[in-house]
Amino acid sequence: MLYWIGRTLFYNLFKTVFRLKVTGRENIPEGGFIIAANHNSLIDPPLMGTSLSRGVYFMAKKELFEIPLLGKIISMTHAIPVDRRRPGADSVKEVLNILREGKIMMVLPEGTRKKSGKIKSGIGFLAHKSGALVVPARIVNNDKIKRLPGLEFNIKKPLRYPASYGEDGSKNDYRHFAEKVMERIYS
Repeated sequence: MLYWIGRTLFYNLFKTVFRLKVTGRENIPEGGFIIAANHNSLIDPPLMGTSLSRGVYFMAKKELFEIPLLGKIISMTHAIPVDRRRPGADSVKEVLNILREGKIMMVLPEGTRKKSGKIKSGIGFLAHKSGALVVPARIVNNDKIKRLPGLEFNIKKPLRYPASYGEDGSKNDYRHFAEKVMERIYS
């Protein structure tokens, strides 16, 4: 319930104040999938959640759950706590179950708002283990939020983890796939 109230409030905020424009909704598949986007601002997760018509689940660093009010709020809005240094098997199982249930999982392959140039390979791992499509999306002007720009959320054509990488999957394969996702996001 809180998720849908928050979604409605954020949607109205993004549409009126930031003039949000969403394109590419025709690229959204049926069933469960991973939505992946660039990450420049604190507004990125709620913006992504409001841009899709179905509920979106997301991972958040466990430290956020320790902040009294924020922790309580994000606990009620489909957030899964993750230790970014050592992601545990429990959070991975939870994400895989969400995808198997036909739901949407948000992943930010850069892992953080800071531009480090590093791409996390976790999206490759999740795509491989779940078999879910990955839908790249680009958030435009999220780095200029203080100037109230026109925000855009551009949803791109989905990618599937390639069978040619093999059944076992390796860290290099996962990283290579993550790089393909980021290329599609910025194309």
